[in-house]
Amino acid sequence: MPEWTGTALVIVVIAAICAVAVISYVKKLSKGCCGTGADKEKRIMAQQGDMSYHYTVEVDGMSCEKCAIRVENGFNRQQGISARVDLKAGTAEIRSEKPLAELIIRKTIVELGYTTGRLTEHDR
Repeated sequence: MPEWTGTALVIVVIAAICAVAVISYVKKLSKGCCGTGADKEKRIMAQQGDMSYHYTVEVDGMSCEKCAIRVENGFNRQQGISARVDLKAGTAEIRSEKPLAELIIRKTIVELGYTTGRLTEHDR
């Protein structure tokens, strides 16, 4: 086996890593950081009503306004739930007509591609 085989193998691996990085970067440029596309994300308006239950949850992985709107929309499209996201704080304020199970809140966020941190239920 020639001496340069090991070096060639390392070069091929580095080239493959660079190719994947470039493809990923181009995808982000064309689709945005959260994969929602270059079009503006349309905000679903929060529902009005007796939203007596109040929760705050930390949301990790949001990096732009589109990310925040996606999380808000994930809650606002559910009946009896409204949400507002504070991108700088990395939190979502969720209000609901009925008590929400922790699993529902976390599942909504995880299904959108983000992770959750501390969840606080506020007194009524």
